[in-house]
Amino acid sequence: AQFAFGWALLHFGRISDALAHAHQALRIATETSHQQWLAASYFTLGKIYTAMFDADSAIPLLEKGMGLARAVGSAWWIGSIASILAEAHIFKNDWTRAESILKAEMAREHRPRNVQERRMALAWAHLALAQAEPEIALRLIDQLIDSAPGSTKGQPIPHLWRWKGEALLALKRAREAEPLLEEAKRMAQNLGELPLLWEIHRALGNLHLQLKRPEQAQGEFAAARQVIASIEATVDDPALRETFLRAALATLPREKATRAAARASKNPLKKKSSSKRAKIKPARK
Repeated sequence: AQFAFGWALLHFGRISDALAHAHQALRIATETSHQQWLAASYFTLGKIYTAMFDADSAIPLLEKGMGLARAVGSAWWIGSIASILAEAHIFKNDWTRAESILKAEMAREHRPRNVQERRMALAWAHLALAQAEPEIALRLIDQLIDSAPGSTKGQPIPHLWRWKGEALLALKRAREAEPLLEEAKRMAQNLGELPLLWEIHRALGNLHLQLKRPEQAQGEFAAARQVIASIEATVDDPALRETFLRAALATLPREKATRAAARASKNPLKKKSSSKRAKIKPARK
C-alpha cells in the first residue's frame, strides 16, 4: 500500500510525501524480503525521480527493480519498469539506450494488450517525438486512445490527450491540438494533477505561439511557472528541488522574450513604424 500512496501523491505533486511513502515501502519490502514489493518500491522511486528530471537518481533504482522483476518473472513489473527506465534515458537524450530497453520487452508495432504494455507503447511514442518522428508518435497514441479499456473508452484521457496534442503540435497542426489540450487542462485542474498540468500549460503556450497569439502564450507559460513553483514548494531536498526547478524552467521560453512578443503584438503599427525609420538613411550634407 505504501508504494501505491507514493504513486498517488506524485500525481498530486506532493513530492516529499510521495518519496516518504516510497521509501517506507522499500523498508518494509526489504525487511520481509518480498521480491515483488521490492520491485514495486524501486519502480515508484524511479518514477518520482524521473518526473523530477533527476534521471541520474532514477536509473540505478529502476535497474535494481528490473533485476528483481526478472528474477521472479513478473511481466507486470518488467514492462512497467522498462517504460519508466526508457523515459529516464530519453530525458538524458540517450535514445539508443531507451530504444534497446523497449525493444527487449515489446516491439514498437506490437498492439498493447494490458496496462504494462500500454505503458511501454506510450514510452515508444515519447521516444518517437524525441527523435522527430511525430507521425509515428501520433499513430501510437491514437492506438492507445482507441483501445482504452473499460469505462475510459471514448472518454477524454488527460495524459493521452496531452501527448496527442504534443504530437499534433510537432506536425504543425495546432488547431487540431487546441481542443484536446484545453480539455486535458480542464481535467488535470479538476483532478489536481499538478505534474501533468504544468506540462499541458507549456504545450498550450507553444500552441498559441504557433497560432501567433503571444499574449495567450504568455499567460499559459506564466501558469506553467506557477504550477512548477507549487510543486517545488513540496520538495524538502534542496538538491532535488534545484534539479527540478532548473530543468522544468529550461523547457519554457524566457519570461522577457514572451513579454516582448506580447507587447509587440499589441502595437504592430509602432513596430512597423520603427522598422521603417531604421531603414531611412541620413541625408548627405
